[in-house]
Amino acid sequence: MKLRYTQPFQEIYNHIAPGYLIFRAVDLVLDKAQNEKEMLYDTENEISVTKDIQYTENKAWQKYCGLDLYRKASETPQPVLFYTHGGGFDAGRKYHRRGMSTWMAKTGICVVNVDFGLSPRFTFKETLHMIVEAANWVVDHADEYNFDLSKVMVGGDSSGGWCALYMLDLATNATLHEELGIPALRLKPNAAYLNCGMYDLRKMLHTLPVAPVSGVLTYDTMGYGKRTFEKSPDKELISPINYVNKDFPRTLFLSYSKWDALCYGQTQNLMKLLDQYGVPYEEYHSTNPLQNHCFMFNWAEGQCMENNTRVWNFIKKFVES
Repeated sequence: MKLRYTQPFQEIYNHIAPGYLIFRAVDLVLDKAQNEKEMLYDTENEISVTKDIQYTENKAWQKYCGLDLYRKASETPQPVLFYTHGGGFDAGRKYHRRGMSTWMAKTGICVVNVDFGLSPRFTFKETLHMIVEAANWVVDHADEYNFDLSKVMVGGDSSGGWCALYMLDLATNATLHEELGIPALRLKPNAAYLNCGMYDLRKMLHTLPVAPVSGVLTYDTMGYGKRTFEKSPDKELISPINYVNKDFPRTLFLSYSKWDALCYGQTQNLMKLLDQYGVPYEEYHSTNPLQNHCFMFNWAEGQCMENNTRVWNFIKKFVES
């Protein structure tokens, strides 16, 4: 059970929690680096944006739950990229992925850029509940918004990669949603783009130098830090890598950095499991320690540019296949 403070102390903690302060600072300092690059602009005015669509009927959650649609005009149903932002579970907003969403939509895919409740205000199970509601909203409104549900990709970066991997777990495991106590996922992804994700929280707790940060994240998301993690009834459920299986989609692109300052070894361990189950994937990784973690902070240089070019080609191929 996640630890809760009485009001107003919980509200105070929500805004001074170490995880929130760390990752909120990243959002603010690097927003221009993520969104103010020339290749991210819609210079030809071909992308329409529909903002702040409400996807949950839970009135207590509506303040935190909205989604934006980025798309080209099309008379035929469009493939969908359901994208979950990063931010260490404690921070991040769809606002900080506006440049990336515009850029991806130029391939002809409809980008569903999602906001959801964050820690420490919400547990990881509540966050997953919201994300599933957003994904099921896509199913329920496919005719209205011209979504092609036969071509659905999920994507995410950092903690958003955690979300995206969990969606693949939920789509290929019929009972996992019951263990989590959340609705069944009705959106069926057949492709994924996973970018520098946090997939194994237990492993992160024992990986230097990020173990202290990981302890903060597990405390904020599940109420247990590094010293008490093994006592948590959710110690397996917190890590989507534990539910990878042979039924995963065969169209996957994995990005990571060999010297990732935050997620060292996470994607490598995921690839080992995919190899074990015979699930094919494409991958690209940087070897430059200065071009690190998520690749959207340095769009136009070196290995970051190479990664983003490959991601573009992967999505474009999916759209056109």
